[in-house]
Parts: sequence; C-alpha cells; structure tokens
Amino acid sequence: MYVFVLNYDDSCPDLNFKAENAVAASRDVLFSLENENQKRIEQCALAAYSKKKKISGLKKSKYQIRLEVNGIFIQQDVLYLRVVFENKSKINYDIDQFRFFIRDKRKSKRTASQEIELEPLYATSSSSVIPYKSEIIKVYALEKFTIPENKYLTIQMIEKNGGRHLEVDINNNLTNLVFPISELSSDTF
Repeated sequence: MYVFVLNYDDSCPDLNFKAENAVAASRDVLFSLENENQKRIEQCALAAYSKKKKISGLKKSKYQIRLEVNGIFIQQDVLYLRVVFENKSKINYDIDQFRFFIRDKRKSKRTASQEIELEPLYATSSSSVIPYKSEIIKVYALEKFTIPENKYLTIQMIEKNGGRHLEVDINNNLTNLVFPISELSSDTF
C-alpha cells in the first residue's frame, strides 16, 4: 500500500503516473522530481519515432526476418531506442518475448556469467505480431544506462511456438550513437 500526499495547484503542469502490477512486483517504484512522467515519455517516444536521424550497423537478419536498431535518442534520464521489425516471409511472426539484457562479453567455462535485464518504461505499440511481408517501427523507452567495458547490450526477440529467434548486440560505444531529442527538435519531417 502506498500513501500519496497531494496538494492542488492551478499552475501545475499535467502529471501522470502509470503503475503496472508486473513492474511493481519485480522492483521498487520510485517517484521523484527528476523522473519523467508518463505523458512526457510518450511525447519523447513519438518524437524519436518521427526523426530522420539514423544509425546503421545494428541489425540482424535471419529466416527472412530483420531486427534493426536504427536510432538511439536521449531526453533527461530516459533512452529511446527506435527498433525496426521486418517480416519478408509468408508467415506472420508472433513475438513471444522481446527483451533487453546487459551481458558479459566473454564467458569462461567455469565462471558464472551475469545478465542484467532492463525493463522498458514505455513502448509505442503493444502489438505482438509482425504480419507477413510488412515492416513495423516501435520505440522503446528505457531508464538511462551505460554499458561497462567487457559487456554489451543484447536485444532479444523470441518467436512464439517457433524457432526464428534473433538477437542484436550493441557494444559499449553506445554513447557515440546517441542523439539528444532536444537537439532534434529543429529537424523537419
């Protein structure tokens, strides 16, 4: 049970919080003035979706399915990853799991490896199907993070009742690939 003390203010901007049971059960929920509220995260995700700035080289294609990260943006303490899903096959791709991990680069035979899963704060679409012969673009909002040396970020997509699984790896040079959203506000569509 959480107790919130609220005071009314006529000049207060819109402030929305979205709390989901799965997220609340897995970790502590912190509310502070530094965190973006849900409406602001949605606005920034839509801005990241529509921007022309792109990066290349972060993609994986297999089984006529393509998974590509073609834009990484930041606004305050939230990273926005623009992900392109393309299905060139004649069979719909049903996404069972779509996850973000920070993993160790090298795994020795007798040492434990560490995987840290990152939970998205927001996704522009909740669709879990990539129709055949189509392309879908989604933006995922994640809490700001950096990738330590000897680790990398893995974006993993697993097919429901199938074997067409894809992973895209991003090395620890993530900071070189990020565009600030405020800097992009002058871009034209």
